[in-house]
Amino acid sequence: MSEISKDNDPESHHHDKGGALKTVIIRKKSIADVSQILAIEERCYEEPWTQYDFKAVEMRTGSKFFVADNAVSVCGYMLAERMETCFSISNMAVANWCRRLGIGGRLIDELKIETMYIGLPFIEYIIPDDRTEGHLFLKSQGFRAIRVQRNFFDGKDGYMFRWFNSEG
Repeated sequence: MSEISKDNDPESHHHDKGGALKTVIIRKKSIADVSQILAIEERCYEEPWTQYDFKAVEMRTGSKFFVADNAVSVCGYMLAERMETCFSISNMAVANWCRRLGIGGRLIDELKIETMYIGLPFIEYIIPDDRTEGHLFLKSQGFRAIRVQRNFFDGKDGYMFRWFNSEG
């Protein structure tokens, strides 16, 4: 995975961690967001999803696709699929230049609200075993690792994390 720092992010001159990110809103994804989502995806993952991959999940009944928008650009996104008993997060990323500012947590909070509103018992997210930063993030959001999914990611194990809705 390649890491992009704020110093070598070609769009970093548009972003002010202290100012513009205070005005981040979480909203539903629009067609105009696609190129920015794909750019974040490309920078965050070794094997990034394509536009087709996103569309295939987004078209499923009950899916939720949220973006974090700082009024200048999209700085994060989350795509979750509605399953029979839960929401399953399919993909999520926050741009490297604005990590550790609570944006991922706000995206998760939006899905928690949807989960409570619908009355589903939990949210789940399976992530590769080598994504320690993701494991720690999910734990900080109240998720618990409940099992290992052997060879879930082309030979890599995945950890299934769940957040339990105390109201559902």
